[in-house]
Amino acid sequence: MRTYISTLALSLLLLTRAAVAQTAPPQTIPVPPHSVTKPQAQAQLKEFTSPDGHFSIMIPGTVTKDSSKNLFSTNFEDGNVAYMVEYDDFPPTVDKQSPVELLQKSKTGSMGGAAGTTLLSERAIDLAGVPGLAYSFRTASGAVADFRTYYTNRRLYQTLVITTGGYTAIFRDAFLDSFKIK
Repeated sequence: MRTYISTLALSLLLLTRAAVAQTAPPQTIPVPPHSVTKPQAQAQLKEFTSPDGHFSIMIPGTVTKDSSKNLFSTNFEDGNVAYMVEYDDFPPTVDKQSPVELLQKSKTGSMGGAAGTTLLSERAIDLAGVPGLAYSFRTASGAVADFRTYYTNRRLYQTLVITTGGYTAIFRDAFLDSFKIK
């Protein structure tokens, strides 16, 4: 299961990056929040700082870095709960788009346009003057992804909590709320 959720999360992040060229966002369909059936293993929140990424975040467990990307993550419950943060740098041509357009394209890409993917919530956010977008969606397989994305100086930051199998991410809010750009 760990491989499945890691592959799913990585695919969502890669689709987000590829979506910079896409345009139409999916329609929002209101649905109730997902249910929780099993508790997550207890862990301590610790500050993680990426000097190269110029960010910090409070994250539970031991952080691993994907060797080929600027992706940092930790997994629990046999891979049914994942906390991730990633950043991508874009060329100057991306500046022709407004931050709002870029964030919408990022959302469209992360959702992947797959049949059965349902947008659960979406709202504009601001992180000390940096524009952002918070959104959640459910995949056809039942995984729930909670994203917060920010765009500044041609860099897209993405924080993501993904859950499967009825598990809950007990540190979701603390993780997402603690992200800081330095």
